Amino acid sequence: MLTYLSRIAIAALAAVSLAQAQEPPADLASSVPSASAAPTNAPAAVPVPQVLLRKPELPAGIVELAPDGAWTWFNDERAIWHQGMLYAGYVSAGGYTGVSRYDPATGEAKAYVIGSLRAKEVDDHNNTAFVSRDDGRLLAIYSKHGTAQEFYTRVSLVANPAGPDDWAPEQVVPVPFHTTYANAYQLAAERGKIFLFHRGYNWNPTLSLSENGGATWLRPVHFIAAGKNNRVRPYVRLASNNIDRIDLAYTDGHPRDLENSIYHLYYKAGAVFRTNGEQLKTLDRLPLQHLEGETGSMVYKYAPKFGRGWIWDVDYDAQKNPVCAFQTRRSDVTGSGWNHGRIYYHYAVWTGSEWRSTFIAHGGRALYARENDYGGGMAIDPDDTRVVYISTNAASPFDLTNLDRVPFAKNERYEIWRGFTADHGLTFTWTPVTVDSAEDNLRPIVPGSHGDRSGLLWFRGKYTTYTNYNTRIVALIK
Repeated sequence: MLTYLSRIAIAALAAVSLAQAQEPPADLASSVPSASAAPTNAPAAVPVPQVLLRKPELPAGIVELAPDGAWTWFNDERAIWHQGMLYAGYVSAGGYTGVSRYDPATGEAKAYVIGSLRAKEVDDHNNTAFVSRDDGRLLAIYSKHGTAQEFYTRVSLVANPAGPDDWAPEQVVPVPFHTTYANAYQLAAERGKIFLFHRGYNWNPTLSLSENGGATWLRPVHFIAAGKNNRVRPYVRLASNNIDRIDLAYTDGHPRDLENSIYHLYYKAGAVFRTNGEQLKTLDRLPLQHLEGETGSMVYKYAPKFGRGWIWDVDYDAQKNPVCAFQTRRSDVTGSGWNHGRIYYHYAVWTGSEWRSTFIAHGGRALYARENDYGGGMAIDPDDTRVVYISTNAASPFDLTNLDRVPFAKNERYEIWRGFTADHGLTFTWTPVTVDSAEDNLRPIVPGSHGDRSGLLWFRGKYTTYTNYNTRIVALIK
């Protein structure tokens, strides 16, 4: 993406006021599922008042995919290239689960609602995970943030769904736990079985399986058992080759609760393995007993120098080895209080015998006080894992000589940078993606191109908390 990043002309941006509407904008109002389209077990969404989020003009080269939306980073695929189109899932400020379809041939983006009132919740954790099914259609999976014992699915009726009428009615899938975080992959080598990893039993990583494209689901499997209470919540990021393997990079728990380390393992052919190929357990003998040493290979071991780990991304390099991007966080680095904590970004590679991690950039501070581990975000380019993107509000993010004096950028603004490594993560060269922005630029992701055009996506605007945001989904498309 270096070729088009250098062509971005950064325009002068001016803030504009927020307008209130009594009805959804036309493209959203028309996209709310009708009552006649809803199954009997899920009431349909109906038009409700929504906020029109009018924002500053975008810099040249950046396109808007959805005028109102955000996402957490523990659902995937949040964005996916499918049949030549780019689909992105998000949650609107009003709590609706939405989808945007971008057509690179015409430059047209259309955003619409697919979640019903039953699935509605103002929370960015509820964004869609997409699966490009082997029959050429899309499967969308989403859930609430641990407030319901069910998740929701919709299957497209056509290869390239352009609106809600192109999707089958929403299905409600009951589960015996309060669930959140959808991550779904279809494995061709297992006759197209769909693997859905989500938070489930005892707030731990849980696996649900479908053998018929998501029409029905088998009883969930407790995947990792991390503790006896729901404060012990391993956080997982996943990747798959969509053939025979799914990789997981995960933590001991939430970094607010534990001195987190980070681990890696993978699933293949009915069993779970450490990075070096050592088998831990077969699928029918799960869960992994984390506190008894049934853990993946150590990617990062907690150390006071850098602090508590949290995972951002995992993918495969050109040799099909896993690569991880993660952050660490220390409290009270420059003083006392949440905004004196500092986040550090790391990049880790598998050498063939061990994980080697490198501190690559400063992430600045957390986004807000209540969640002092919420950084701006990291993403690996799955088509070229030598490329990583970061969002940071550090004034000198690549001055790695000091961990304790980390001043903020102008206006404490979060900007996005592109890093490239030619030596397996030991050093990086950096190019700015956004400059002198009037809005924060947060949580970048790069969907795998699969032969289509590539693109960098993020959301841009004012992010106050995960239940209060005034942001939109934007992209750079190559």
